[in-house]
Amino acid sequence: MAAKAFSEKLSSEGKNATVAITPRSIDVLRKYIPDAYAYDRADAVWGHINESGLEYVDLRKALTERANAGEQVYFKTDHHWTSLGAGYAFSALAPAL
Repeated sequence: MAAKAFSEKLSSEGKNATVAITPRSIDVLRKYIPDAYAYDRADAVWGHINESGLEYVDLRKALTERANAGEQVYFKTDHHWTSLGAGYAFSALAPAL
């Protein structure tokens, strides 16, 4: 995985790297997606990331909690975060920075 190789290269040079992988709306909004949706491929992506050994800040939990509480963290007709969603992602990422 390129992100892991990049992180290891920086580490070998004595530089710190913090990685955050942006979750897609389908990773966060499962509560709102029809039961018929097959998550095999979506889950496989995160499985591959986890198996790579890459250390990263997982933003899915923070965004999922807020989305499940009824807050709009993604635009309804888009896959981008709203300002609110970006704020929650930053709040989850900030301690690692």
